[in-house]
Amino acid sequence: MTDRSRIGKSNVRRSKSHERRIAKLMTDWTGVEFRRRRVEGRDVTVVERESTADVIPVRGDIIFSIEAKCGVCTSLDGLLKDIKSNLFTKWWHQCVYDATILTDVLHRKIYPMLFFKPAPAFDWVAIDQDAFTSGCLKPNESLMPLYESSKLAGVMPWFNVLSLSAYKTAGEIEHDVSHSKSHAVMKSLNLPALYLMRFKDLAANVDPQSIFVQS
Repeated sequence: MTDRSRIGKSNVRRSKSHERRIAKLMTDWTGVEFRRRRVEGRDVTVVERESTADVIPVRGDIIFSIEAKCGVCTSLDGLLKDIKSNLFTKWWHQCVYDATILTDVLHRKIYPMLFFKPAPAFDWVAIDQDAFTSGCLKPNESLMPLYESSKLAGVMPWFNVLSLSAYKTAGEIEHDVSHSKSHAVMKSLNLPALYLMRFKDLAANVDPQSIFVQS
């Protein structure tokens, strides 16, 4: 029991440290300070004050619910072999569920954004494809003329990404959304298709202001 307790505390510290690091990545990219969410829970008062996401901006509102996962990720081979029950899908399911809660509470569309690490040295991001096809995400200023003159506008990203559309045909996928080992709460969701990309490519190609709600 002592060993399990020590491992649990170590995992919590590691998770918090990872969330702080992702907050710094977002801060450096956008120029707006981001931080870890400090209050747990998903009731309306918590959601309105602290969101449901792992990482949130100190000021301003964004179109994303950001989850930060640092566990050993399923390989692409494992993901395609078992789309419903692999670890990455569990992460994506949680991210989508939290984004859905935010959408309902805030009465505006919130897209899921999942940070994960396919290898220790790399930060990758999974983003709902609709965040691109809806036109919410825009190229940075230097790329805008090329983007507007191309056929990519509102269709797909203008930089290298991997498209994972298998969730569109997978039907409802059920996972635990409780964050509790003793009181599971199972929810079935139709998960959206997503784009997988390196964070450094996202930061180099996307206008950071386009992730914020425009007044």
